Amino acid sequence: MSRSLLRPCCRVQRVRERKEGDGLTNPESILYFGTADGKLFSYEIIYIKEKQTFTSSLYHVKSLGRGKKPVTDVVLLDEVALLLTICGMNDANTSCWHEIDGCLDTWNCLNLEASNAIVPQNKGISKVTVFFGRDYSYQIAVVSQKKKLWLYEFVGKFNLIKEINMTDNALDLLWTFNTIFYSAQTQQEYQHINVHTGACNSLLPFDGSA
Repeated sequence: MSRSLLRPCCRVQRVRERKEGDGLTNPESILYFGTADGKLFSYEIIYIKEKQTFTSSLYHVKSLGRGKKPVTDVVLLDEVALLLTICGMNDANTSCWHEIDGCLDTWNCLNLEASNAIVPQNKGISKVTVFFGRDYSYQIAVVSQKKKLWLYEFVGKFNLIKEINMTDNALDLLWTFNTIFYSAQTQQEYQHINVHTGACNSLLPFDGSA
């Protein structure tokens, strides 16, 4: 069976050192793979100290219920055991940017069962990123295909903080402290957004020229 890898995400916990054959009920390190046919695979990653190497074993397989639409993004909220996936969006580098709506779903990261913590804006989504605060809180940024950016805080559920109008569709994005950086599809440049004011400014073009 083909498992065309689109986006991996590694669970951020220390890999437990153990001997071969030791049992482990809840794996301490899990690697997630989204596939081109709408499935999510999780693998337990094990460090074998005696051999100074890693091994892996299949932990769970989940069909995300979006038909054969590809999984295009996998984001982990480790401390609250949540996994976010986007399924059904075509590759942004093709001419089919708006052809398929991206659906944002939430899952328990250990058993891959559907979570009750649903993101309110979950249709027509192209990208999602997460910010883990110093107070151990999670905030996420969700980008729609209609150049909208929603900021949410997770407090057992996702509460809307702010809605921001963007100047372009985002090919990718990164949230660091008070700034979200993203690559603008049409304008072919990197831009940054102030999460407090919503102001969006150019940073530099894709070719790196000043």
